[in-house]
Amino acid sequence: MRSAITRHLEHPSIVQPLALERYGNGYALVMPDDGAIALPDYWYGGVKILEPRSEQNLREFLIIAIQLAESLHYLNQKRIIHKDIKPANILIHAETKQVQLIDFSIASLLPKEQQELTNSNVLEGTLAYISPEQTGRMNRGIDYRTDFYSLGVTFFELLTGELPFTTDDAMELVHCHIAKMPRIGNREQGSKKRGFWNTNTPDANRHCNEVDGKKCRRALSKCIGFEARARKMSATMGNHRENWQV
Repeated sequence: MRSAITRHLEHPSIVQPLALERYGNGYALVMPDDGAIALPDYWYGGVKILEPRSEQNLREFLIIAIQLAESLHYLNQKRIIHKDIKPANILIHAETKQVQLIDFSIASLLPKEQQELTNSNVLEGTLAYISPEQTGRMNRGIDYRTDFYSLGVTFFELLTGELPFTTDDAMELVHCHIAKMPRIGNREQGSKKRGFWNTNTPDANRHCNEVDGKKCRRALSKCIGFEARARKMSATMGNHRENWQV
């Protein structure tokens, strides 16, 4: 069972299952409930009203981003690839700001002698967030960097309020992941969701630039790159907290 992958992990951002029990004709994984909620509900919902020009909100983004980068770095050390990093699979406690990763249902554990997974041409994960190599169209193996691409897409969505590539056509979306780079900052079209870089007021972009815009863009650029080697340093981002301080 996939739950066995997380059974021996000890990290505050990894939720440990309590039990695996029969439920109808299948099984149910029993998870602890400490009051954490889905990240989108926190970021866009009633718990937190996002103000694009608020320095405090940018600080909170960096708090979340650092924890997530450190979590993926820890998984990399344990030779685990999550393969479905996205806001819906991230929980956050509204008071403590503790972030947690969930849903390791398609995660993989790399054998010690293996540096990457052989691409089986089977598409796993959520199409809007998966890396180019995870699409199964690049004849390339998958390693920890696939999770950092998905993390970059997650950061992009939190900061702009929209995904880097928006299309209802699955094949076009795969092509975008493989061949295009998202435009970071100064988006032409806004979103119903509110973010730091999608507001119609120029003051918000100027404020983000003054506070930490360059650092945010640097983090996104390190994560969202269709060449996996461009993401090779992303796993250590969380260890360089001084580069993230606002």
